[in-house]
Amino acid sequence: MSLTDKRLQINKQQLLTIPTAKSYTYSNTGPSLICVHKIILLLPIIAVFFNEISMGYGYGWTAPTLRKLEDANAEFSLNNEQCSWIGSLHELGRIFGPFLALFLVDRVGRQIALVICTVTVFAIWPVILLTRSVAVLYAVRFVFGVAIGINDVCSSIYVCENCNANLRSIMGSISIASFYAGELAEFAIATFLPYQTVAIVNTILTFLALSCILANTETVQYLIMKGNLKKAEKNFNWLRGRAQTDGEFEKLKIFVEHENAEKLSFKDLFLNDVYYKPILLILVLCVLMMMTGFSAVTSFVSIAFTESEMLTPNQFTTLFGICQLVTASLSPFFIEKFNRRTILLASFGAIAAIHAVTAAIYYAISRGILIPNSSWLIFGTITVYAMVFSFGLHPIFYTIRGEMFPQNIKVIGGSIGVVGHSLMGFFSAKLFLIVADMFGMYVNFLIFSFCGAAAILIVYKWIPETRGKTLAEIQDELRRKLN
Repeated sequence: MSLTDKRLQINKQQLLTIPTAKSYTYSNTGPSLICVHKIILLLPIIAVFFNEISMGYGYGWTAPTLRKLEDANAEFSLNNEQCSWIGSLHELGRIFGPFLALFLVDRVGRQIALVICTVTVFAIWPVILLTRSVAVLYAVRFVFGVAIGINDVCSSIYVCENCNANLRSIMGSISIASFYAGELAEFAIATFLPYQTVAIVNTILTFLALSCILANTETVQYLIMKGNLKKAEKNFNWLRGRAQTDGEFEKLKIFVEHENAEKLSFKDLFLNDVYYKPILLILVLCVLMMMTGFSAVTSFVSIAFTESEMLTPNQFTTLFGICQLVTASLSPFFIEKFNRRTILLASFGAIAAIHAVTAAIYYAISRGILIPNSSWLIFGTITVYAMVFSFGLHPIFYTIRGEMFPQNIKVIGGSIGVVGHSLMGFFSAKLFLIVADMFGMYVNFLIFSFCGAAAILIVYKWIPETRGKTLAEIQDELRRKLN
């Protein structure tokens, strides 16, 4: 039997003794105490939600602010080239974040990595408040992207290690909804408040998120990995709200030690198809998902929208954010009711069709064809795209990304996925205004539509159904599909 087969083979009897979050019961406690214990269990996850909201502020700041700074009468104005850099540099910085995360999560811990990430985001707002330099804004957006890249890797691990296994996809959806809530709040703040006031408000709000992260504990799994068993047991009991019973901590310790017993060499990632095939597949899917235009749309949505008799582009942007948040908030109630493949196929199909309609509208406008209520039509198609993305594609993709990798490459595999995700996000955002100026806005949406259609083929042919399956079952089906 090969080393890889040994790694994948799991002793069934041992698995029966490994606790899951479902086994943590609250015996011999009254109803009110049970409620308190459950709230305590959710505290680390709630801290991550606040952290995601602060990340949403950074994303939501771009669209309404760039619209303001395009005005020649603004305190300092930007041209299209400068706008394209400010609207895309965070995605370039996001490429480097996962590499730092790989170093941080296993050396300084999940919680400290999140603290570093949030401190970085907190520090950029005073800089934005004080600077009037375009070069400094470039640097700030790049650094913000690095922080986002760290958060992409660390927050999902922190949630998974503190959360009931049956609730992970739901909590992931709520985490994404929290991001959109922050983005919407920033759309409104940056639309209706002056530039300097926006930076002050964001500084205060990000400090609140930082306080929540600092008030929480390190994950038990990380402390066990580092041999800090006394503190690990203390944190374990605090999260459970009581002293452990039935050797729960000891069982968890055995499980973590078993998971980390086998060390993975770097060359295994490229020479062993058990590892490189799922990484390659997720990387391709990441590229196609981001090439449907999400980064470009969210960065330049105020520019993509046109003036109407009723609303300005920035007011359209706030309404856009409301619709996006509503669908993202509804996602947790439906995410586990349908198969993953079904949601992915339906989402990519809808996105391809929506972008084709948007491209047709922009093409007609560019040819001087009068379309009644064209501002509302463009708002409708772009907003429906964002709603589909936030309701189905975004949460399901991040769930599948975690399910597709063998346990010992989850961190590095997820990091590579984030790098591909960010690289394509950068290119799509950076080229959005350039393509619009050179060829017309409709060409952007034709490209986005084509990528959505290509993703349908990838999902249909190679992505296995993962809902309700064990890791071993997922890996078996994935190998059959890829071979």
